Amino acid sequence: MADEPLLRVRDLSVHFPTPDGLVRSVDGLSFDVRAGEILGVVGESGSGKSVAGKAILGLHEPGQSVTTGEIRYAGRQVVGAAEEELRQLRGSEIAMIFQDPLSSLHPYFTIGDQLSEAYRVHNRVSRKAARARAVEMLTLVGIPAAARSYGAYPHEFSGGMRQRAMIAMALICDPGLLIADEPTTALDVTVQAQILQLIWDLSQEFGSAVVLITHDLGVVAETCDRVVVMYAGRCLEQADVVDLFERPMSPYTWGLLGSIPRIDETRGDLAPIAGQPPSLIDLPPGCSFEPRCGFAFGSCTSERPELSAAGSEDHLARCHLPVPDRQEIWRTQIAPAL
Repeated sequence: MADEPLLRVRDLSVHFPTPDGLVRSVDGLSFDVRAGEILGVVGESGSGKSVAGKAILGLHEPGQSVTTGEIRYAGRQVVGAAEEELRQLRGSEIAMIFQDPLSSLHPYFTIGDQLSEAYRVHNRVSRKAARARAVEMLTLVGIPAAARSYGAYPHEFSGGMRQRAMIAMALICDPGLLIADEPTTALDVTVQAQILQLIWDLSQEFGSAVVLITHDLGVVAETCDRVVVMYAGRCLEQADVVDLFERPMSPYTWGLLGSIPRIDETRGDLAPIAGQPPSLIDLPPGCSFEPRCGFAFGSCTSERPELSAAGSEDHLARCHLPVPDRQEIWRTQIAPAL
């Protein structure tokens, strides 16, 4: 891979002014995505995952939100870019698969017409050529009888087929970056596996980088190269996927791992993370996870920990506990219980 990341995010913040106060949905997020890499962004609902994904595409209304920081795609700044420039990026170079394909597809137009339109917006081709491209993409994502399915409406497709159609639409212009926001929500387990495999296969075939937003660490383990763990709008840990699962360095990540059900052994009841995420209007002054952390001490309540190296330069975590202490806690207390 080239040294320069395809996507560079630095100190990204997305805040929403409300009558009750400023909602800090994303608060100082930084990460890189390289060409051909699949980055997992994981965390509980409300952690800021989807807000960050939409910020990469410039989808937040300027009058309703305040976005600061740096988002660079292929060297170009996204934050503060003109709407016309963002419109050119969307679809052609950065594409997104949203959580609910039924609400993302227009109910009055056929699947094929919507794919063809997406292609013609960014390519000066005839309707015939756009139709051929749409049929090609429907075939590629595994929709049977693609030429006939071209004329079907969204409500005539199953949930899994609609998601395949959304993947076809996202990839129809060969984007360099694909953002998949909970792409398997509301799908059964078998279809989930098929969709995830499809995203992985197509990313390899097209050479696209992928940001996979999910709350499922099992999906991350099977699919991703690197992982960003988010909590209350902040990154608490990021690492290579193998390193994260073998040597997690954040108490929050320990909690997430402890709440995953296992089918290969019996270990009794799951251990949910106690308490609730903090209000994004009134975040704790210190570590955002401190009110729910079983290892918190004095500094955690008043000082915000920095994201720093935890065992290696590529493994970063935000925690006041010294790294040797975290390594010992993981080895002697957490890992044996999983």
